[in-house]
Amino acid sequence: MSLKTLLVTPAGKEKIWDVPGRNPPETVRAKDAFTGRFARRCAQYARTHYPKDWVILSPNYGYLLPDQEVRNHTTDEFGAYSLEFDTIRENAEYDGLLDYECVIFLGNRERYGAFIGMVQQTFTQSWIEFPLRDAESDGEMLGILVDSLTRRAPLRRNVIRLARVKVDGLFGTLNHDIPLFPEDSLSIITAPNGYGKTTVLRILRAVFMGNVDELRELPFASVRLEFLREGTAGGAVDVLSIAKEQVARYPLRVDMHFRYTGAGGIDRTYTIPGGEYAREEVSAALSAIIPPVPVKYISAQRLWYEQVPGRGVGGDLLGPAGPREEGPHALTVVAYAEDIKKRIQALLSDYASIAQELDATFPARYLAALGPDADVLPPEDIGLSLAGLQQERRMFETLGFLPYTRLEGEEEIRPDLIPGDAAVRQAIALYISDSREKYQIFGALKKKIDLLQQIINDLFLQIDLTVDIESGFLLMFGGTTPVPATSLSSGEQHQLVMYYDLIFQTDPGTLVLIDEPEISLHVVWQRQFLDCIREIISIADADFILATHSPQLIHTSWDHTIDLSGTGHDER
Repeated sequence: MSLKTLLVTPAGKEKIWDVPGRNPPETVRAKDAFTGRFARRCAQYARTHYPKDWVILSPNYGYLLPDQEVRNHTTDEFGAYSLEFDTIRENAEYDGLLDYECVIFLGNRERYGAFIGMVQQTFTQSWIEFPLRDAESDGEMLGILVDSLTRRAPLRRNVIRLARVKVDGLFGTLNHDIPLFPEDSLSIITAPNGYGKTTVLRILRAVFMGNVDELRELPFASVRLEFLREGTAGGAVDVLSIAKEQVARYPLRVDMHFRYTGAGGIDRTYTIPGGEYAREEVSAALSAIIPPVPVKYISAQRLWYEQVPGRGVGGDLLGPAGPREEGPHALTVVAYAEDIKKRIQALLSDYASIAQELDATFPARYLAALGPDADVLPPEDIGLSLAGLQQERRMFETLGFLPYTRLEGEEEIRPDLIPGDAAVRQAIALYISDSREKYQIFGALKKKIDLLQQIINDLFLQIDLTVDIESGFLLMFGGTTPVPATSLSSGEQHQLVMYYDLIFQTDPGTLVLIDEPEISLHVVWQRQFLDCIREIISIADADFILATHSPQLIHTSWDHTIDLSGTGHDER
C-alpha cells in the first residue's frame, strides 16, 4: 500500500536486564530491550510488515526508534513519573514521525488505554488504527498477532465508515442517492436488472483499491461518498468526491478530479489527466486523498481463485487483492482447509512456550500465594471453575489445539472431593488460573471456528462440519461417513468458502461488498443468509453492502434496503 504508515508498539514490563544470566550492557538498543512474549511478537510483526517504519512507545522515553539506545528503567505506565506529553510530541516531531499519513498501534484498551490516548494526542493529522483494541486479554492479543503472521497479512481496523453514496450519470442517465445504514453495518441495495446495482459495488471497490483503470472504464459522471468517523460529534461527515471531465473530443481525453474534505479542515485535491499516467506518482497522491478503508469484494464466482504471487487486480494502486499463493488456479475449499490447519499449528508453538513458563514458575508462585491472609476460594466455587475448565479443554481437544488426555474414571472433580485444606485449594485455584491463561491465545481463532461450525451445521442438512488440525475441514455425512470437501455440491462449496472468507479473512472495519449472494442458494438458505451475516458482523465488526434482487434473501430485512428503482418494495 502506498499510504505512508507507521507502526507503534508498546514497551513491555519485562526487560533484558531482568533475565537471569544475561548480564546485558548498561545500554541496549530499544528493539532488544523488551523481552516479554507480547513485546517479542510485536517486534517480529514490525520486522515482517513495517521493517523501516516502526517505533516503540515507552512512558519513560517516549517514541523510541528501534536502534535507539536505552537504559534500564522502572517507569512502565503513563502517570506521575512518565514523560510529559509535550516532550513526547516534540521528540516525535524531531524524528519525523508526524509526517506519516497512517499510524497503527498494537495494544488493547484494557491494558494499553493510556498508550492509546497518547497516540491519539500525538498524531492528530494522521489516520490512526487500533487493530487489537477490543482484544479481551494479553493472550488473545498474542494469538491475533501470531495468526496475522501466519497468514502474512497485516492487521487493519478502519476508523471511518461509509454512510452515503451518490452516483450521477450512471450509464449516462441514472442518478442514485444511496443512504446506507452504518449504525447496523448492513445495507442492502435492491432493484430490477439494469439499474446498476453491480456497477455501484464495482465503483466502490475500484475507489478503495485505487483502481484508476477501472474507474476510467466504469460508466459514471461523478461519485460522492460520505463518511462518519469514530469519535466525531454532531453528525459531521467527511466527503470524497470523484468527477470525470471531458476536456478533449479528438482524441478523447477525460480527466478525473478527486477531492477530499474532512475533520480538522482537511481539503485535498488531485487530478489525473486522461491518457497515460505515472503509477507511483498517482498512487502516492491518491493515498493522501482516498480514506484507507479495507475493501473485500465477493463476486458470484467463488469456487476457484486465480493465484498471482505478489500482484493485485490489474490497475490497483492502493493495495493487492486476493490470495498470494503459487500456481495459476486453486480450488478454494482445499486452500481454506490448508489455511485453517496452518493457523491452528502456528498457535500451538506459542501455547507451548506459555505453558513452559507457567509450569517453571508454578512452585514459586504457589509458595508466594500461601499465608494466613491468602484469599482462598471455597470448594463449591473451585468445583464450578474446574467443571467449566474441563469443558473448555474438551472443546480444544476436539479442535486439535490440545492433545486428547481424558482420564479414566471420574472426569470431573466434585466439590465434595476437594479437601478443606487451604493450601490444597490454593494449588487447585492457581492451576485453574494458569490453564485459563494458556487457553487465551486460542480465544480469537476459536470464536471464528465456533461461528463457522454453527453456520455450516445449521445450513447443511445431512453433513456435519468439524474444524480440526488434522484435516482442516472434517465433514461427516450422517455423523458416520467422511465426505471430502471436494465432493460437496457446488452450492455447498459456495457456502463454505464464502462464510470462511467472511469470518477468517475479514479485518474489523472492512467494507464487504457482496454481489448477488443468492446465486447457488436454495430459497431456505437465502432466508437464513442475513441472520448469518449479522452473526459475522457481531465478531468481525465489518460493514456489509449487498446487491440483490431476491425478496427471499431480504426476507424480513426490508428496513435495511435501498431500492434504486424508486418503486419501493414492489418486488415483495
